[in-house]
Amino acid sequence: MANELTILAGIDYSKSGIREWQYKTKTITVSGAEISRVIQSIGTSEEAVAISDMGTQGYVYVENLDSTNYVEIGTTGKLAVRLKAGECAIFRTAGALYAQANTAACRVLFIVVED
Repeated sequence: MANELTILAGIDYSKSGIREWQYKTKTITVSGAEISRVIQSIGTSEEAVAISDMGTQGYVYVENLDSTNYVEIGTTGKLAVRLKAGECAIFRTAGALYAQANTAACRVLFIVVED
């Protein structure tokens, strides 16, 4: 089968007379068949995200469910994505996922599609 995954992304900015927007829909064929959905309490020390056993992690949807603190997401030692309270992101990972909360533990939703 082809085009099993659809990614929707967009940005719409308007401030001080400046307007910028971009929207994109992309369908993707994935080789794997696994998907993992987990809500994990992420502490203030870097920790592995508990994704089910899958060959190669691919696309990730991540949402910070905390109402106050931010969380950083990435691979070990490379926490490159910062999500403030209530924010979300979609990206393709380049390795096993790790996360770290700021100030206090945060509940974070992870949905990972096998590559």
